[in-house]
Amino acid sequence: MGSTVSRIQVLPEELANKIAAGEVVERPASVVKELVENALDAGAGSIVVEIRDGGRRLISVEDDGEGMGPEDALLAFQRHATSKIARPEDLYAIRTLGFRGEALPSIAAVSRVTLTTRRRGDPEGFRVDLEGGVIQRAEAAGCPVGTGLVVRDLFFNMPARRKFLRGAKSETDHIAEVVGRAALGVEDISFRLSAGGRELFRVSGNGGLKERIAGLFGRSLLETLIPVERTWGEMGLKGWISRPDTTRATAREILVFINGRPVRDRVVLHALLEAFRFMGPRDRYPVAVLFLEIPPSGVDVNVHPAKHEVRFVDGAAVHQLVSYGCRAALEAAGIPEAGQGKDPSSDFQSMPTPSQRVAQTAWPAESWDKHHFRSQEAPLRLIPFPASEQGLARLPLVGQFHRSYIVLDGGDELILVDQHAAHERIVFHRLQTEIRRGTASFQRLLVPQVVELPPRKGRVLEKHMDSLRSLGVEVELFGEGSAVVKGLPPHLKDVEMVQMIRDLVDELAEMPSSRCMEQGLDRLLIVLACHGAVRAGQTLESDEMRHLLEELDRVPGARTCPHGRPVVGRFPLSAIEKMFHRR
Repeated sequence: MGSTVSRIQVLPEELANKIAAGEVVERPASVVKELVENALDAGAGSIVVEIRDGGRRLISVEDDGEGMGPEDALLAFQRHATSKIARPEDLYAIRTLGFRGEALPSIAAVSRVTLTTRRRGDPEGFRVDLEGGVIQRAEAAGCPVGTGLVVRDLFFNMPARRKFLRGAKSETDHIAEVVGRAALGVEDISFRLSAGGRELFRVSGNGGLKERIAGLFGRSLLETLIPVERTWGEMGLKGWISRPDTTRATAREILVFINGRPVRDRVVLHALLEAFRFMGPRDRYPVAVLFLEIPPSGVDVNVHPAKHEVRFVDGAAVHQLVSYGCRAALEAAGIPEAGQGKDPSSDFQSMPTPSQRVAQTAWPAESWDKHHFRSQEAPLRLIPFPASEQGLARLPLVGQFHRSYIVLDGGDELILVDQHAAHERIVFHRLQTEIRRGTASFQRLLVPQVVELPPRKGRVLEKHMDSLRSLGVEVELFGEGSAVVKGLPPHLKDVEMVQMIRDLVDELAEMPSSRCMEQGLDRLLIVLACHGAVRAGQTLESDEMRHLLEELDRVPGARTCPHGRPVVGRFPLSAIEKMFHRR
């Protein structure tokens, strides 16, 4: 007979709390997010955040909200103690940002915490000190109305977890992003963020949403923003989107709020990109700050430990509202490519109750990748040109099609060369070769150019200026929110400077440590090559097309651009004759 000793054991409370904390507290920014959300739920009019060492050594969040009495101050550190819900059905009527009662006990379990709080009208406040989730002291204390939480030595009792944290600058950037998103979600509350005594971010409670966007993304963006406002039955959409010619290399500047909660949602993202379809280049994303108001019974917020995601009862309705609302805004701004679109019906039917919820609309996985802006259907199948074949420049030149493609007569096939992809490959090869040989250089600009950057991106640039200089890009910070470009690689002429520097910073932001620079070098070179290449829609003379083809022939295996898209394609004569019913 086997052993009768049970192998299943109930975990000690201390270990269970650490495991639970791992789901809620990923990094210092997670702590800031939870504490700021608690402050908002408490009715704060002012929130002050201070950090040291990227939040690893200290995080302090103070608010002037309603505060707590001694009993609630102690209960707040017990797991699943919350004032937000009491019954199962309350999960489908949540209006607050927090509701599970997990944040404070999770934070306390992996740090040293001091809570001071006082309700308005109480003669004195109350203080609680905890270490590793265990209360060390609880007593009356003098303090202003509201709540202050100081979190010290995050993960002091989990050294394995602590060593996975990034450097102080990287963690500070994540915290700044969290505070900035929270500030965008509430226009009438003031925020201040300081790191090591240096103020990074400040907005007043009466500046309006556009002022907050300027503080987060830079004032120059305001000129490109288009207002969005649409309602459909009980659902509402408002916010701002950029014009199609203002794009970013990543989706980090697409911010979505559902009932005031910042979330990452695939349905809303896909709907937004659908609105911009055919209006922007591939691999680019608009800037957007969108607010959706949906009846609580129509959205499930209890689907992610950190509350980053939601699930809609009627995802198709949300998709249609966002897609049409943004498309209508673009059209109203005089952008003809936006088209008419279909307006959601005014007689919107009531959403199903939670018990009748249907699964969220499933969108094809491929619709989420970075090739969302085009849906290409060619009457003929484009066959990639063999990488082993050279000699494009020797073929008869037919001309230029759509000011984007070089057309060649290949005898028994029609050959098309994407001029932007081809030149991008050429410039990339040059830059890559020079870097490997150590011969990269830069050419000083006659007139240095100033590029405005939001504070977070300025800090990223400051961290990587030497790395950019090694690529031939000489740039320096100028004050808090600007950079001065003094030199560029000689191959880069007539580039759109502002967009190129912003795209470089976007790529650098994804490479938080110097160890990643070597791995990410090609990504930076791709950005330079993309901006240094001739554009689609640019007219080329015959000798310019010939020169481009000659250079392409000298690049080994150059049949795809650095992004992986075809540079050269061919349409066989047999397929063309079949289309015209000649065979």
